[in-house]
Amino acid sequence: MTVLLCTADDARPPVDVTRWPADEYLALLGALRMTLLAEVNRRRSVRELLCSVRASNVLRQHRIQTIGDLLELSWQQVLRLDGFGMRCIVEVRDELSRLGFSHSAFHRIAARGRKVGAPS
Repeated sequence: MTVLLCTADDARPPVDVTRWPADEYLALLGALRMTLLAEVNRRRSVRELLCSVRASNVLRQHRIQTIGDLLELSWQQVLRLDGFGMRCIVEVRDELSRLGFSHSAFHRIAARGRKVGAPS
């Protein structure tokens, strides 16, 4: 059996990955699995996040419907969400981490430890 690696928008010829060393092949499969899981999670509704009612209501009021929408917010946009304090930011950060998203605006803000946008 031959396994070929290529993408739809890739102009290069496909690569036969079955000739790769086993550890590289398994690493590739793991990376592809994580990419697929991340894409599936991006399309999930924010209602599926295990957050407080307050956090859920603020996201709904700002028409943030999917986890992908949430991840596209810059840290400045997160700071401007009315009614979305540090507790909500930490809740959302923890939920995004649980789903495998560890580099979002929520992580940056929670690392600073405060909601105010002014420099310390």
